[in-house]
Amino acid sequence: MQDRGRCGCLAERSELPASVPAERETAEQSPAEKEHVPATPDAIAVAVTACRAADDKQATDLLVLDVADLLALVDLFVIATARSDRQLRAVGEAVEERLRAGHSLRPLRREGPAESGWLLLDYGDVVCHLFDQERREYYALERLWADVPQLDPLRGEPLPAARPREAEHAG
Repeated sequence: MQDRGRCGCLAERSELPASVPAERETAEQSPAEKEHVPATPDAIAVAVTACRAADDKQATDLLVLDVADLLALVDLFVIATARSDRQLRAVGEAVEERLRAGHSLRPLRREGPAESGWLLLDYGDVVCHLFDQERREYYALERLWADVPQLDPLRGEPLPAARPREAEHAG
């Protein structure tokens, strides 16, 4: 018997490992049935430190997204906005300095010059996305990851889940 796998390739069912059921045999769990695996306390502490550093440099729209359930290598995304290239550079430098001083961390990877409008600082469990306003609106990571839990950026506590728009308008 042949099955078409998720990649679209045909494969003999007998060639697939027993732990990989045919796609038609699997049932997706609803979000309510899945157990949330939150970010680690260490990752939360790093994210809060990064947000406080960004806040000290007047970055706006601070956001912490808990992507631990969906991504194997990252627990949290920190997202912040700067008003200019100069401020974006200052926010990136402040985050790096504060994480180096407070957590003995250096970014595993740093992508993008401030002039590009998007700095990415990868600390393993925490990835900081620092944007100018135009890039923040264009890439809209908060819309892409709208279904993940959010944490208070300055305290690290879970925020209540956003209500669906239909519920806001129901009388």
